Amino acid sequence: MGHGGGLHDWSFLPEPTPGREFIRHEVARCSRFVPVPATGNLGPLPAFPAPAGNATIQVVSGSASIFYYLDGNCTDKATTSIDINVNITLNGEPYSGRQVNGYGFTGNCSNPYDLYRHNASKGDDRFNMVWFKNENSNTTEDGNLYGAAPNVFISRVPPAADALRSLVLYPSPEDSAPICCDLVYNPPPPADFFTQGSFCRVPAPPPPSPPSPTPSPATVRRASPPPRRSAPRKQLH
Repeated sequence: MGHGGGLHDWSFLPEPTPGREFIRHEVARCSRFVPVPATGNLGPLPAFPAPAGNATIQVVSGSASIFYYLDGNCTDKATTSIDINVNITLNGEPYSGRQVNGYGFTGNCSNPYDLYRHNASKGDDRFNMVWFKNENSNTTEDGNLYGAAPNVFISRVPPAADALRSLVLYPSPEDSAPICCDLVYNPPPPADFFTQGSFCRVPAPPPPSPPSPTPSPATVRRASPPPRRSAPRKQLH
């Protein structure tokens, strides 16, 4: 399931079958999106010009979640994914057919501060962030934006300083400033959650064959005794 920055329709998930269901836990969720303040730091992302008329897109319904997935479906190892399903408007009309990218940040919406990077040494590698960009990230005719954007790691949670704390939606720059939602974290998964995945183990070996039946005493052939040796004849002198 590690696709490195693409927003994928949920149909890309394998069809669950007995023993191969995907295993997931909703880590956090948010539904209240607000404009990022002009003073907010958005890390390495380019500053947005002031849109015409100071218009701002709005999320009128739906939510975004962060899920941990395990590989009960044998597609990949433990994964963090943005799962988003929102309806977006601009000036009261559906924001249709427009590109909207999404990024996970380490700060709250008042100051997102910097992109979430799972491994600092890997920088902005596409497989190192919680995000979606360009790939399938256009809204529908009705202004819907939906799908899943997974990467193969388990994201850090607060109170870690570099935890994932917010999601920022970047619309087309000429249309609107970015909007942001603060993630509200759920209780952590059960202690045994990360041991539930199959991790694509091969099927268990077949049971050993039953032992051969022991022959009955009547059918056991007795070994023949060794032949007797005759004493050598004495020669007459």
